[in-house]
Amino acid sequence: VVRVLYALFSCDRVSVSTLDTSVSPPALVLKLSQDVRGVRIPLGGLAGAAVARGSLLNIADVAADGRFNADMDRRTGYVTRNMMCCPIKYPPRTGAVIAVVQVINKLPAGRAFDAHDERLMEAVAVHLGQTLYKLAPELALDEDKLPRAIPCWRLTTPLRLRALTVTN
Repeated sequence: VVRVLYALFSCDRVSVSTLDTSVSPPALVLKLSQDVRGVRIPLGGLAGAAVARGSLLNIADVAADGRFNADMDRRTGYVTRNMMCCPIKYPPRTGAVIAVVQVINKLPAGRAFDAHDERLMEAVAVHLGQTLYKLAPELALDEDKLPRAIPCWRLTTPLRLRALTVTN
């Protein structure tokens, strides 16, 4: 899924985080990323704003947006220029927010995400919502308690996801 999202959006970074409302305050848990997985992120910044609004955010210049949380950039040395965040809902479009998908830094550098990217992101969010809802028990697994079960996603047709479990 991550590789497909990189190709669809022609961007530098992609992530999908689930919303954990079982803790106070609620947090995002990074579930899909090329770089890192399992990191808990306070519900704030642009991803948190997309969750709170329940709608897509397309920010062409994150540094000019007061909601942008630069903590991760400071810790990693990465520079976020632009970002698109979309809440993932179940049931799609009308249900509760269960996750958020982010695409960061449109490529080539200097470009920003456009209206076509927004329509595509909303379609992707519908499919991710259906898939993540079905995978909720597997995604909730504590990886320390069951280190051999790894949730895997494979694209079978454009924007159609199928879930598998790979076990050593």
